[in-house]
Amino acid sequence: MAAASEPVLGAVPLDEAGGRWAVAAPSGVIILDEDGIDVRHAWDRINRGTWDARERTFTLELLDEAEPLVLVVPDRVSTATEDGRDGERAVEEKMFALALRQRVNAAIIHHASATLPDGRRITASVRRRPDGVLYSVTDPPVGGGDADRELGLDDIDALTSLEDRVRDAVGLPTT
Repeated sequence: MAAASEPVLGAVPLDEAGGRWAVAAPSGVIILDEDGIDVRHAWDRINRGTWDARERTFTLELLDEAEPLVLVVPDRVSTATEDGRDGERAVEEKMFALALRQRVNAAIIHHASATLPDGRRITASVRRRPDGVLYSVTDPPVGGGDADRELGLDDIDALTSLEDRVRDAVGLPTT
């Protein structure tokens, strides 16, 4: 990911004191705390992002992660006024949400889904890395995954076929 000097596309505080922030940057989502960068997630490694206004949470579904990343956004954040007194301001999440939607959509070049005979949904997508390289991923991964999501030979064939379809659609080599 790019250096900390890259432009901010949107940002939201993750605590009322303003000590922890989620920043949408050209390279991805960066979580900052008082010590600096805590974690980074490139846009191509995010499957989906949603905003729940009632709960004030962004939920990011990450590739290769069983649990989503949940970002709780306070409705107000502490600030200092011009005369140095403590104050508060309302948190505006719109620019972060817009950047999240636009950048995740831009990183996923092509996507397809299908249903296995047992009813499970499978997906394959072609994504663009920050360096511009295209690659494909499947869910569940072709190698299987969690024990409760093990794939039989017919399932692997269906998943491989779906992956070949999305790769072929964008001109990438297939198996």
